[in-house]
Amino acid sequence: MFQNVQPFSAGMLPGNPTEARQLVPRVDVVEAQEEIIYIFEVPGIEINSVNVEIGNGTLQVDGQLETGLPQGNLNYLYQERSPSKKYGRLLSIPPEVDHENVKANVKNGLLMVHFPKKNTGKRLPVNPQEQQELQQGQVKKQRKKYTVNDPKH
Repeated sequence: MFQNVQPFSAGMLPGNPTEARQLVPRVDVVEAQEEIIYIFEVPGIEINSVNVEIGNGTLQVDGQLETGLPQGNLNYLYQERSPSKKYGRLLSIPPEVDHENVKANVKNGLLMVHFPKKNTGKRLPVNPQEQQELQQGQVKKQRKKYTVNDPKH
């Protein structure tokens, strides 16, 4: 099912430490019995800075990570850390999952996006008594009695 999960984003963009960078969060995709979970590593993010979008067979996660002090009236003598960094990741999602009932949560620096699996035509249990009667009726139709010396046969 998940051989088709393709990363669309490359690594970090090249540049020196003072340039703004596009961070690419690491991701794990795990399968549970009832769902598929995408787990993104996003330490330090605020819930209101995360954007999760689903469409056209893709899952896009992006946002902004505030990493430093406010820019106010501070006079930086030297700065390698950007006060904020953008991050983003775009992945394909398999068609076997429900794209409508997705849930997402953030806990301990991990963004987890839960896709329930689509109901794939499970066999419904038939009333055992009706099933037994049906089978007995089919067996009766299949059985014919023949006598050993029957001239008709």
